[in-house]
Amino acid sequence: MSEKTALAPDVPTSTAWQKGRRVYVRCGYNSPLNTALRHLGAHWDGTERALWTGSTKKAAVIELVRAREERKKAVEDVKAAGRWVHIPYDAHDLRARAKARCAVYDGDSRKGWWAMRTDEALAEMQDLVTKWRQRAEAARKEEERAHQQRAAAQAAAAAEATRQAARSRSEQLLADSGRTPTGEMAELHEISTRRMTKAAALDLARTPGSLVRLADGRRGIIVDVQVWFTDGEMASSVCWHPETHDQAHWDFQYTVAVVEPADAEREQDAQAAAEREDAAALNDLIEAAADLTAPRTEGWTHLPEEEQAGQITVVRGVTRFPAGTLTLTRDGQVRWQHPGYYDSYIATEGTTSAPAVVDRVRRLITAGNRERSCNPAGQQPVYFTVTARKHRA
Repeated sequence: MSEKTALAPDVPTSTAWQKGRRVYVRCGYNSPLNTALRHLGAHWDGTERALWTGSTKKAAVIELVRAREERKKAVEDVKAAGRWVHIPYDAHDLRARAKARCAVYDGDSRKGWWAMRTDEALAEMQDLVTKWRQRAEAARKEEERAHQQRAAAQAAAAAEATRQAARSRSEQLLADSGRTPTGEMAELHEISTRRMTKAAALDLARTPGSLVRLADGRRGIIVDVQVWFTDGEMASSVCWHPETHDQAHWDFQYTVAVVEPADAEREQDAQAAAEREDAAALNDLIEAAADLTAPRTEGWTHLPEEEQAGQITVVRGVTRFPAGTLTLTRDGQVRWQHPGYYDSYIATEGTTSAPAVVDRVRRLITAGNRERSCNPAGQQPVYFTVTARKHRA
């Protein structure tokens, strides 16, 4: 087998060599040297992994290899000169311009960087790159603005679709209820401190289409329901429910379409208003009883039931502790008896025959037997029992 020998002292055997009557050259497939060797009639040798020609073309091959080495040195000289410019990959026209100016691309260590051959070419390419980046940035901002506009339009369309769906659902619920809407909307908020899952909370919530009565007495149909959980930490900072402050709880938020009250509801409202007015009159009377019956003395005088025309008994607080009795006697007197306050509990009573007071008490007693309650602002709840005594012959 023939030994590998050098073609010339300045040609490395790693690039070109001779074996017998064949001259071998190893080069890139698409390189200029490959093309030139093909034109020279070179053939591929799969064993040597190189192109080969006969030894008669040795001189021509040496010239082609030396030209390749000169080109490589010229490229390295251009790189060493340091006239580098970075051309973005998307700037296809700029890369084409750089190739036209015979710029050298560094695809190994500095991808995207091109070495220009002259200062003039470098200045030209830097200016072109700057202008390209400005146009690209302007286009990016325009696209971003257009994207934001499209997103805003989509969000607005989705929100409008949601509102339309809610409006249609509300209209259908109102139609199914058979009630007459007033056009007003209201919110009803309820809470629960029960331990339960979200599914259980949703089952516990009022159902859409239900009739509810708001705190101000208006009626409405529930058209939307929202349920969420508020933990203890959140409750301590945002919760407005004094009874559950610092306590974890479930919130039930209802959107209510206010409706006209039915005839029976109007009667109920009128009766409730009359009862509230009656309770307020009883409370005003009891609040003024001590002054109306002054002066008072210690101890109570027993008054037989047959001498009574009626009584108003008062208790206070959730435990309903006694807070006094106002009695109308048959001989036209008003007697106020009070059990006293903590911690002395000294029982006292006072009596008056003033016509205005007697008439005031008589009107409230003769209105009939009943029970009333009220919650004066900042005070404990008050409960009244009115009893009219029937005269026995």
